[in-house]
Amino acid sequence: MTAKSERPTVLLLPELLCDASIWATQADAMRPYALVLIADFSEHYSLEAMARSALAMTEAPIIAINHSMGARVAMEITALASRFQAHRVDPMTRGTATGSRVVQEPGSRHLSGGSK
Repeated sequence: MTAKSERPTVLLLPELLCDASIWATQADAMRPYALVLIADFSEHYSLEAMARSALAMTEAPIIAINHSMGARVAMEITALASRFQAHRVDPMTRGTATGSRVVQEPGSRHLSGGSK
């Protein structure tokens, strides 16, 4: 994370065959609170290349938020860069994934395997 006076850097990782438009609503909602970057994987054909291109977007510590294939890219980022904290949010479950465990957020009815 960054110093208290600085906004965190959020890196949004899209799913396969999607572009920045998939994250437009989320990015707009986060911009008052964070520097929001959206990765573009359209020119890359391996998870490692996607991860390296995402990491090249900033030198700051990042909070990666991903969807679908973006989760695989986030795992590759974790392997490549120590500045990525192993704490990922899965928007489909509304839970926080820590390693292979998903913790249910307070007030959420959604878990890793579906809803209650």
